[in-house]
Amino acid sequence: MPETKPSTHLSEGIARQEQSDLSAEPTFDPGTGVKHDYQVQHTNIFTTVLSLLAIPGIWFCFLSFLLKRIAFSSENLIYQYTSEVLRQRLDQVVWIRVALGLGASLMTVIVLPLLSRTLSGKGVAAQFVNVWVIRFSLLIVIIGFVIMWLAQHPVQIGTALLLCGIGEGLEPSLEALASSLVKQASNADLFAIFSVIDTIAKIIGGPLMAAMLSIRNSDGVTMGACFLLSACLFTALWILSWTLSWQKLEEISRHVDEDGE
Repeated sequence: MPETKPSTHLSEGIARQEQSDLSAEPTFDPGTGVKHDYQVQHTNIFTTVLSLLAIPGIWFCFLSFLLKRIAFSSENLIYQYTSEVLRQRLDQVVWIRVALGLGASLMTVIVLPLLSRTLSGKGVAAQFVNVWVIRFSLLIVIIGFVIMWLAQHPVQIGTALLLCGIGEGLEPSLEALASSLVKQASNADLFAIFSVIDTIAKIIGGPLMAAMLSIRNSDGVTMGACFLLSACLFTALWILSWTLSWQKLEEISRHVDEDGE
């Protein structure tokens, strides 16, 4: 029997490994200038988004995350607005954060957990709670931003910020609604898309609201148009929220739970 040299087998093994590595590397298309693996990734992302949008109610969650972040960008301009309206220095209006933080803490730490525990204990459908908390939160922030737009007194500004803080219950309710409509394996994709939408909204919202704040009256005082725009965006979402059927969403959620078991 002829003797096989180890070096021959080693060379063949290395050659096969190199061939495998080359086939695993992304191929470059000189015609498009794009690597095919990136095309596949982009296609997968696009497919994931479309598959999630096919679920009733998810479109509203995505749109709400986009518009709410743009609308809430006006909160970053509250110090400057309050300083101009009340004719006080910036260090004299730091109290406004207390009102905003108080409203947010009241809603997210006390009201929502207590409401959820109480209603679930009485057998109320989870989607009924989610949908109505979303509608309530939207209505509250609409009122809050309208008051802020019209405010000329510290009490009015404090009331507006308290209401806007209470409206912070919108985000956890949207997240709860969306995550209940998708399978557990898709939750990572869902929140990744939320993160991307949030980033895009911040990029849009900051410059947009700053431009709206720069609109001034004949006395050179800002008219607070950014807060009016925020109220309009939330009004659009509030109107769209009435297209949601909590019964249908509850049925979808129940099917998702059954499939996951």
